[in-house]
Amino acid sequence: MSKKDLKPQTSLITESYKLAFEDYIPLNTTIEITQNCNFRCDHCYNFDRSKEMPKEIKENALSDAEILQTIKQLSDLGCLYLNLSGGEALTHPALLKFVEFAKSEHLHVRLKTNGSLLTTNMVEKLYHAGLDGLDLSLYGDNEKTYQEFTGSKLFKKSIEGLERAKEIGLDTHMSIILHRENIDQLDSMIQLAENLEIPYQASYEVTKRYDDSTGSRENELTIEQFETLLKGPHSHLFNTDNSDRALQCSCARSICGISSTGIVYPCIGAPINSGDLRKQSLKDIWENSSEFKKIRKLEEKDFMSCMECDVIEYCSRSSGSIYINTGDYTGCDQSIYEQAKSRKKFSLASSD
Repeated sequence: MSKKDLKPQTSLITESYKLAFEDYIPLNTTIEITQNCNFRCDHCYNFDRSKEMPKEIKENALSDAEILQTIKQLSDLGCLYLNLSGGEALTHPALLKFVEFAKSEHLHVRLKTNGSLLTTNMVEKLYHAGLDGLDLSLYGDNEKTYQEFTGSKLFKKSIEGLERAKEIGLDTHMSIILHRENIDQLDSMIQLAENLEIPYQASYEVTKRYDDSTGSRENELTIEQFETLLKGPHSHLFNTDNSDRALQCSCARSICGISSTGIVYPCIGAPINSGDLRKQSLKDIWENSSEFKKIRKLEEKDFMSCMECDVIEYCSRSSGSIYINTGDYTGCDQSIYEQAKSRKKFSLASSD
């Protein structure tokens, strides 16, 4: 596809998101189809992976039939982009069935994965089931880092899985997960993505866990480390241009999240209980949830701390992350504020 062909397509996608935002259509939805995972990542936002899965999660997981019904309801509501996540989605024995059904509903289906279970056989099955693409999370550039952070020496298998997915024709993306112990590996992780000719982004946001267990934020970059990144050759990955002073995200408007137990969220990154699929239809929750209505009615004046902020034009705030870390959807998180201050400092210094 030429660059000339890309522009109309990109414009159409942008317009679709704009209309979905205005008309409240869950255009992009993530379903956590399982909480099982073969990794034990220190920063996992679901629960403390060094311990057993909480009983309430394990015993209340959505059945295959409930997941298929949810996909159908999403299609009926106008969803177009479906992300299947976990845990590790590849550990779910019915994953292929979910992909096939979603494609029969004309959805664009992506998989969020660590890649380690992408065997040749599985990649071929996913491709023939109709999977459109996958987003792989990369946690380091060697087995030692993987062992220390994920509890599994599966770095090589993850990369091999990524290569298989790209080779067979799946649209592959890489999310480079930065934490306190691996920022010195950023160059090599980027080089790996570029060698494979795979688009990438850097993710450095670490939040509290949804079950309120502690410890995940101990992996968050220090402000000194963040400033090192701002001064480095990949600073464009960490700078933010919020010159339009945007505050309202797409939560509960064009984005929706559904947990492995059927709890509906404004976004998978904003775990605000807005309804239970076992008690209401998704349509009823999407249209009538008091939590969704509250978010949709928010105005700029409701983000009081942001309106008075001196670094808002440099801020990368996410309402969901703010909510997880502070309990205040419209509030401010100190670490996000400090990062914005650093961006402003370096921006002003470079303009002198």
